[in-house]
Amino acid sequence: MRRWIEERLSSMRLTEAERRSWQGRFEDLRKEGMGSLSGLQQAGSCAGFERCAVCDAANEACERR
Repeated sequence: MRRWIEERLSSMRLTEAERRSWQGRFEDLRKEGMGSLSGLQQAGSCAGFERCAVCDAANEACERR
């Protein structure tokens, strides 16, 4: 997943400002997703999951250049 996101972002030929904007949005979505995961864990679902692999991949892809 991370490699695909890295390639996609590279193909978009983003400026530094645009890349930071994408990274900020991914971070916001990660916070939202982790909040949802926490709620599901408390409800008894997703008990075995500590993190979201898709969120991790997206955020790591933005950090790489």
